Amino acid sequence: FFFFFQAEDGIRDVERSRGLGDVYKRQGSNAEYMGILKRMSLEKLEFEEREVEISDVSDVVPESPKESEITELEEETKLEDYEKGIGKSVTKAEISKVLKQEDEEVEKAETDKADELMRNFFIKYKMNRTLDSFQKEWFKRKTESKIDPSTIPKVPEIYLQNLRLHAQLDQMQKELDTAKIEADKAETTGKKLCKQRDLKKIHHRRVQQEKDKLNAEIEKLKEVYEKYQTKFKELSSKYEALRTEKMLLDFQRKGITARLEQLEKSKKRLEEALKAQQEKDEFEAKAQEETLKKAEEDKKEQKASKEPTPIPDEIPNPIFDKHFDPLNISMTVNRSRKGHMLGVSSIAISPKKDIFATSSDDSTWKLWTLPQGDLIMCGEGHQDWVSSISFHPKGMMLATSSGDCSIKVWDLVTASYKVTLLEHAEAVWSVDYHFSGDFLISGSMDQSAKLWDINTQKCRYSYRGHVDSVNVVKWKPYTNYFVSASADKSISLWDIRSNLCVQTFNGHNNAVNSLSFNMQGDHLASGDADGIVKVWDVKMVRELMTFDCGKHAANSVLYDNSGSFIVVAGDDGIIRFANIAEKKVETGTLTDHEDSVQCLAFSSDSKYMISGGADCSFKIWSQIQSHIIQLETFI
Repeated sequence: FFFFFQAEDGIRDVERSRGLGDVYKRQGSNAEYMGILKRMSLEKLEFEEREVEISDVSDVVPESPKESEITELEEETKLEDYEKGIGKSVTKAEISKVLKQEDEEVEKAETDKADELMRNFFIKYKMNRTLDSFQKEWFKRKTESKIDPSTIPKVPEIYLQNLRLHAQLDQMQKELDTAKIEADKAETTGKKLCKQRDLKKIHHRRVQQEKDKLNAEIEKLKEVYEKYQTKFKELSSKYEALRTEKMLLDFQRKGITARLEQLEKSKKRLEEALKAQQEKDEFEAKAQEETLKKAEEDKKEQKASKEPTPIPDEIPNPIFDKHFDPLNISMTVNRSRKGHMLGVSSIAISPKKDIFATSSDDSTWKLWTLPQGDLIMCGEGHQDWVSSISFHPKGMMLATSSGDCSIKVWDLVTASYKVTLLEHAEAVWSVDYHFSGDFLISGSMDQSAKLWDINTQKCRYSYRGHVDSVNVVKWKPYTNYFVSASADKSISLWDIRSNLCVQTFNGHNNAVNSLSFNMQGDHLASGDADGIVKVWDVKMVRELMTFDCGKHAANSVLYDNSGSFIVVAGDDGIIRFANIAEKKVETGTLTDHEDSVQCLAFSSDSKYMISGGADCSFKIWSQIQSHIIQLETFI
């Protein structure tokens, strides 16, 4: 190891260090000059060898060159070598000057070597006091120039080699330690592999034992199979014997059946004789029945030959001056029921009792209690989806329209349909009862609306003014006017007395899906497939306001009883509220349906709202005072 120190008194030459490493650095910096000296020494040695060879063979060469000639030759060769090393011409004086400087540096290096040798010796044996006194005296004498470099003994080269060997030994010791660590790791991994090998051997032995057990079980099963094979042969022989017995029994059965046929023939003869006697006894009863049937047919003919029902006069709206409290849009689900197998298409409220009816795409309609939501009655008879339902003003009958192109009038007392109307060419979308209960209006996919006379069971008139499907029809309250909305984006107002279109409302940009009059009948709300809801002034035939309820279709629109809000059933499963006074859509929405909301209805007292959706369920909503919504679900 090499140790380098700084003098305590701070007197030190910065360019020249006392360490051996600095000596080597200075020697390395003059590598060009050292190369020249080495080449010169090699030339000198070669020359001496040639001289020795010549002295050995003196008989060949007559005489050797003189010493003066040799020195001149050496100087010339040195000069040539130096010129080759530095690439330029140099004088002899310059070469001697360089050599003198190198000798001085070597002497200084030798002094530094001796200095470092002593210091390393003191440090090695921890002679700190001696080291301090040596440093003080050494630098003092050195600064006073009392040390003669020629008197300092040279550091033997073996000491430097010893230091180098120590360094190599330490390096090799480190490598040995790392090799030992790697060997230990290899030994641990070898032990782990041995353990794994032993485990695999044990596992192999277990597998071999299980294999032997399985082979033994297979042998046992083979023995059992042979036993069952013998039993199978015995059973097969018994089966053959039973089969022959069965054949004998079949022959006997055929004989018995032949006898039975003879007995049946004799029985028929006796029955024919009895029938002849009974015919005589029943002749009078049949005659009486025929007379009764003729009487019933005469009654039906009389009914069919009735004159058309006269169109009644309009009556004052009984609720025109009534005041209703505004709707509280904070509502909660009072009941939720999955009442149909498919989506709920329409809802109607009974005008006389606390019941409501629902129609569905599963070809049925059902009657429920309000607000409990209990099932009362189920009607089946349509061959396709039921699109719309409407109560008779007296509440004892209801009408349904269907995708099978028919309209049926149902009697709720007998729980059966009373009349079937079949004059539409395509699916019927909507049906609505007149306030008198004697007429029905219907809208169909065949681009027509029809007025039906319930008493004569015939179509009174067909209204054709739309160029696309008539999606919905509604009577104006207590009047002889009705409106029809079509997929041709228009709404028409019709008078059944003149059978003419009185007014047309244009403004929608897509098919109109739903209509709703307010309780007074002077305003009309319409919703289209773009989610746009418009409010119209029926008397002035103009648009009052427009509400944008989103990108999804407005499947149903409904005025509340106070006329302050329009409830919109969206195809995105959300129920929204349009504020008429503020002309905006409220932020509060109802989002309990899992699929699109198809229809809406308010109870007569405005306490409850019923919604039906494509999720096969209907929900009964009740108004609450707080904004907390609770849900009770009964499925």
